[in-house]
Amino acid sequence: MQRTQIDNVLPSLSSNNKCKLYILVGNNPNADETYEKIQENSRAHPTVLFAFQESGGRKENGNIISIHFWKTSFSIGALNEDNSYRNVIENIFANTGFKPHYSKDIDAWLKSHVALIEPIAYVTHWANGNLKRVSKNREMLNLTIDAIAEGYEVVKACGYPIEPKKDEDYIKTKRRQFYWMLKIMSATPFGKLAASDHAMSAIGEMNFISDEFDKLKKKADIPTPNWDRLEQYLIKE
Repeated sequence: MQRTQIDNVLPSLSSNNKCKLYILVGNNPNADETYEKIQENSRAHPTVLFAFQESGGRKENGNIISIHFWKTSFSIGALNEDNSYRNVIENIFANTGFKPHYSKDIDAWLKSHVALIEPIAYVTHWANGNLKRVSKNREMLNLTIDAIAEGYEVVKACGYPIEPKKDEDYIKTKRRQFYWMLKIMSATPFGKLAASDHAMSAIGEMNFISDEFDKLKKKADIPTPNWDRLEQYLIKE
């Protein structure tokens, strides 16, 4: 689901006293708040997992055109130390094209993911969905990378580790490779499937996530000049 759709289904989830396990899949920079709402309003007090399916795509003429690498990565975790759900997940994905990755801190993972994807959404809006404009603009490519790095600093300043750690390390130690990856992605259909289709079709979600991350920025109280500059290109609802 898009993040803007989650709150609408929470009353139904909370009123269901039979289901003991829910998995909410998608962007959610405030998974902790979502979890608390369910537990506060549910007599069943179900296990609530948060997850993100690392693929992209769009619906076209009744067909789904998607992109993913080998087995689709599926990051998942609980907000507490409960690992009892793993056998259930393993059974669900046995003999499928999905590979679950268990996060020790899924809330941090989701916040880190927003720090990564939201600048890409901003620059997509700057290009009005045409990522080839981005691929030809060195300034905007570097601005996007700088904004992502600042986003990671915000997450850490708020007390959350970057999950997965390799994403931050990649930007810090392999910036040139990341630059070319972003440039190639922007110049090819890969970028449309992986980024711009969603950024342009889910403008409401992009706005919601941006507003939520602004709360983290305010809490962190550190300079984010590149993020702030790029955020100005966000298409408003």
